Amino acid sequence: MTRKKQINRRYLILAVFVFITNIFAVEKSNIVADFKKNILLADSPVTKIIPNLAQGTFIVIGENHTEFSNHAKELELIEAFFEKNKKMAVGMEMLCRCHQTAIDDYLNSRISEMEFLKHTEYFSEWGYDYQFYKAIVDFAKKNKIALIGLNIKNEIVRNIGYRGLTGISSAEFQEIPDQIDFSNEAYKRSLGDIFLQHNDFQLSQSGNFYFAQLIRDEYMAESAFQYFKRNPDHTLILLAGNGHVEHGFGIPDRLKRRSGKSCKTVLIDAVYEPEAADYFIYTNKMQIKKAPRLNVMLTKTEGKILVTSIPGDTDKEKNPLQVEDEILSINNVQIRSIEDIRLFLYDKSAGEKTRITVIRNQKQIALDLILVESKQDE
Repeated sequence: MTRKKQINRRYLILAVFVFITNIFAVEKSNIVADFKKNILLADSPVTKIIPNLAQGTFIVIGENHTEFSNHAKELELIEAFFEKNKKMAVGMEMLCRCHQTAIDDYLNSRISEMEFLKHTEYFSEWGYDYQFYKAIVDFAKKNKIALIGLNIKNEIVRNIGYRGLTGISSAEFQEIPDQIDFSNEAYKRSLGDIFLQHNDFQLSQSGNFYFAQLIRDEYMAESAFQYFKRNPDHTLILLAGNGHVEHGFGIPDRLKRRSGKSCKTVLIDAVYEPEAADYFIYTNKMQIKKAPRLNVMLTKTEGKILVTSIPGDTDKEKNPLQVEDEILSINNVQIRSIEDIRLFLYDKSAGEKTRITVIRNQKQIALDLILVESKQDE
């Protein structure tokens, strides 16, 4: 290579470097300019962002499901918005659209809280401790705010994720939204990263996993839009996992496509990423009084609820259960599923004594067991 060509090449490399540097400098300048405008720290009042959020027909809030501080902040936002505008409703990922009748019955005091949890199949459809969401549901009930079940039945999405459309029935196929947008390649890549974190999937199932997630997003957007069509003068606040909200890829873009209306987004305790949301809120970790546990591992086999393992350090006087015990009832409440046990435990406290009836060695016996405190990270 001649010296002249070497010099020209150096100038070219320098020019490209300067060009790229200028691009990043502009981007960095924009990030710095916007950085403090859309961030709320734990001690910042949420009221300062309510006027801007209120400009949206839909407000989609992303959460971390197992962080109580996230749900406390969601309630704070709902309360602040309710102070400004009584014409509002709350849509929840943790409730299914097919259970809307039970949701409405509970809000109108036609059924009890336990019946509400049972009829919505809360512990089998969602599974997280109900105390995470109880205060939000209670506030809506007290103030006659509509709660909207957003989600599709878990079994449908799970079966599609594992086996594609061959995994569902014709009736379940009818539940899938008519419109599904496959065009967002960035969302597909991000879901691909999530897929690789799931050890229970095989690589060949990645397409099914992506399809299943799109179905869930589209279904929740459709649920919100259906409510909006019936109540066009209401603002709808949606609560869902951060992954359904970031960059608008999940629910927000699909909701805007259907409605043509504006959507504001909030992410709670998410990694700050410019343009991923309208607002980012950060919280301090909070403790929650979780439902206690039996301190055993259970499985359902051939219709029987069986004890499969017990921690080695278990106090036998407080927990006399043994492996292979078949649980029949707790405090005379018949147990037909693991969800029945969770339903029984949801309003109990650690340290309470319970009477468990089991079959052991083909004999029915009654045992006294002390409920154990659940760990915060469980």
